[in-house]
Amino acid sequence: MKKNKGLMKFFVNFLIFTLVIWSLIGVSIPLIYDPVSHYNYTDSDWEGFSYVPEYNHSEWNVLLDPHSHTYYSDGDLSPRQNLLWHISMGFNAMVLTDHNTFEGIEEIRQIARAEFSDSIKGLTGMEWTTSREIFYLIK
Repeated sequence: MKKNKGLMKFFVNFLIFTLVIWSLIGVSIPLIYDPVSHYNYTDSDWEGFSYVPEYNHSEWNVLLDPHSHTYYSDGDLSPRQNLLWHISMGFNAMVLTDHNTFEGIEEIRQIARAEFSDSIKGLTGMEWTTSREIFYLIK
C-alpha cells in the first residue's frame, strides 16, 4: 500500500513538473518568433538631453559607434532617430550597419548631411548575416 502511495506521489509531481515546463515553452515560443517592441520612439525623445564625454573636448577627438541598426533590419529606430540618439549620447561619428540591406543608407546620408553636418558624420555599411553557424552546430 505504501509503495502505491509513493508511486502515485511521484506521478503527480512528474505531471505538475511536466505541465509547468510545457507552459513555459508555450509562452516562450511566440515571443521568440514574434517579439514585441517595448518602445515606440519619436524624433523628440532626445530633445534636451546631451551627454558630452570628458575626453571628447578637442576637435580632433572622434567618438565613433561602428555598429548601429535601424528598423530596416532588427533595430527600433528610424535613421533620423538613430542620428538623434547618437548626437545626444555625445557621438560625433556613427556607422549604420543594418543586417543584409542597404535600404536606409541614402536616407541616413541625406539627413546627416542636411540637418546634422556640424554635429555628426553618418557613415554607412552593412552587416552580412548568414546562418552558417547553425550548419556547423548541426553537423
